[in-house]
Amino acid sequence: MHLFFFISYAATTSSILFDMSTLNASCHCGAVTFKAEGGTVKGIVKCYCRDCQKHLGNFAPWVVCTKENTEITGPVGEYASSPAVKRLFCKDCGSSLAKSPNEGSVLLIAAGCFEQPLDLEVVKEVFVEAKEPWMLSK
Repeated sequence: MHLFFFISYAATTSSILFDMSTLNASCHCGAVTFKAEGGTVKGIVKCYCRDCQKHLGNFAPWVVCTKENTEITGPVGEYASSPAVKRLFCKDCGSSLAKSPNEGSVLLIAAGCFEQPLDLEVVKEVFVEAKEPWMLSK
């Protein structure tokens, strides 16, 4: 379910590219770093699925990047959270870092990992029906 959405989403958002410089991200301890080329960043997707809620303890704001234009260095661990998706984390501090569908070129980096303010738009909210009651605006 997730894989289909993110692959089809990436295919339909090629016109939503932002002309920005390189975006830098890291884990809590700084051992893992990401460099995403700004011209390939497609915005933010907010995911409310149960997997993301369990992964991050809340909804997940993901910065949509491409695997081939994102450099990752440091002690990265990964595990299959479903048959279609890997989750990346720092082996040193345990920070949840990214979600990587097995197919396609999409790499979803947790928005909270970025070191500078993100001048990006939320381009999509998914699995909104899975929001917990406390997540709803009042």
